[in-house]
Amino acid sequence: MNNNNAWWWVIGAVVVAAGVALWWYFGQYVPSQQTDEPAKHAEEVEVTVVATDFKFTPNEFSVKKGEDIHLTFKNDGNMPHTFVIDGVVDSGLVAPGESKLVEFDAPKTAGEYQYYCSVIGHKESGMTGTLNVE
Repeated sequence: MNNNNAWWWVIGAVVVAAGVALWWYFGQYVPSQQTDEPAKHAEEVEVTVVATDFKFTPNEFSVKKGEDIHLTFKNDGNMPHTFVIDGVVDSGLVAPGESKLVEFDAPKTAGEYQYYCSVIGHKESGMTGTLNVE
């Protein structure tokens, strides 16, 4: 076998090895094929919570685990307020006369979750409510 033929064999082996390596590498990262099952989307729930000074209306509402909550937080009070559920949602300050749409997923664990205004002294003055997750 002469040197010319040996080089062609080496080049061919390198090309085949590179092709196999690329096929294996990209084969690992190809997205899976879609199934005929429709995607499962969480139910959307629209809720309005009105804040007045030291009170929420309603002071209790219920949702199902994992539901997509679209909460309109309306401040009818005379000072800024917030809508907070620890570890779930924080509306930030909403000025008097203003509204804010707050979107969040209901917790995946059933139970009672307290919501409150985080402005200093408001929670302690009774500005709390309960989110019931079923």
